[in-house]
Amino acid sequence: SKDRSDYCQGPATQYISCNVQPCAEGGRDFRFQQCQAYNGVTLFDTRIKNSTWEPYNDVSKPCKLICRAQNGETRTLKDVIDGTSCDSARDLGICVQGICKPVGCDRVLGSTKPDDKCLVCDGDGRDCDTVVDSTRRHRLAQSVVNNVVVFPPEARSVRIKIDSLANVLLELRNGMGDSFQLNQLEQTFASRRLADIDGTLFTYQQDGDSVTYFARGPLEEPLQLQVRYEGDLPLIEFEYSTRREVSRPQSDEAARYIWKFGRWTVCSRDCGDGYQRRAVACLDRETGKRVTNDQCDMREMPSRRQSCNLQPCRNSGNPVYRWTPGTWGDCSVPCGAGQQKQSMLCEETTSSGSSVYVSQELCDRYVGRMPEVERACFGDDCPYWAAGNWADCSVTCGEGQQSRRLYCQRDPPEEDAAPVLVSHDQCPADKRPSEVQVCRQMECRQEPEP
Repeated sequence: SKDRSDYCQGPATQYISCNVQPCAEGGRDFRFQQCQAYNGVTLFDTRIKNSTWEPYNDVSKPCKLICRAQNGETRTLKDVIDGTSCDSARDLGICVQGICKPVGCDRVLGSTKPDDKCLVCDGDGRDCDTVVDSTRRHRLAQSVVNNVVVFPPEARSVRIKIDSLANVLLELRNGMGDSFQLNQLEQTFASRRLADIDGTLFTYQQDGDSVTYFARGPLEEPLQLQVRYEGDLPLIEFEYSTRREVSRPQSDEAARYIWKFGRWTVCSRDCGDGYQRRAVACLDRETGKRVTNDQCDMREMPSRRQSCNLQPCRNSGNPVYRWTPGTWGDCSVPCGAGQQKQSMLCEETTSSGSSVYVSQELCDRYVGRMPEVERACFGDDCPYWAAGNWADCSVTCGEGQQSRRLYCQRDPPEEDAAPVLVSHDQCPADKRPSEVQVCRQMECRQEPEP
């Protein structure tokens, strides 16, 4: 008899999307769940036992389940389960039978609904503010780090294009002083051409000497684009969009600068009118850094001090002991955001009402363990690495080496001043750029044998 499958035209299986609504915020990533299923399982060899696994995304294999063990080794296990997201830094997709299929912004197979620049599905951009600019409108200085633009939190459809990376240091820096060098393509993006920069996926595309970087966003934190160059001025074009309801124009000072405050300290007295204190600071929402208090609305400044334990003390005729807040210690870090601890003093109040400071052992005995009080503190801007030009290759033909000078520097106190050079041990050793690289010249000519 004739096989009836000969009458069937097209693929034997048809796939449709389901449950396209977003997962609850804070839920586990689907790839993470698939890798977790191998926790405690010995894979392929006996070197990795009883390990926990987490997903490792490879943009060249978007629908393979690649998991990384605690020791850093990765294993490609199988195809991911159908329906697993295979989004890139630019496009949306889901995996079907090991193949990344494009989807629309509504997450439906076969849909062509696009996002607008603010990532509103099938939007028309009417509620979107887009900034397009370039270094043609900025004055950049040679041999110093120039601040080009700050991409604000919630920025979407971020694009950065530079015409050439020759003799250029191009990096993104977050508010904590961490830097991500965009010009180090292999180091920052690796073979996956994908980099997680402060919680946002970036990718890049090369066209001759020019390189374009992309990120869908939204950015979780503000990122500052910086460039240092030698020789010809590079042309850098950049673009980003924000939703109008969260857009913060430079002129809107009230929205840009906000008050932040810490927790209240323990009350200074157990009874009889004590007080509590807390740290209050004015922050720039665009840079994430602390600024002077007069930048914020002083009429809305939160209180630094309040009364507590107002009930009268019972006079038993015996001394009363209490822990009393003392001075704040040094910040735990020399730069960026850290913590400060407050010292505590043991205070004795006698039956006559006079108070004196006594040994801490008395408070330990009659009051209890000394409370620990901490607050946030902010040091200086963190030092960062900068690199000079590569020297000439050590050979005129074949393979040789070339070197360059490294600088450890911090931003100057004034915007137009040159960076301040500091000793190398003040910069993070794990982010030190390479000082030597391999260079290749034309092939050496072989002298004919006599």
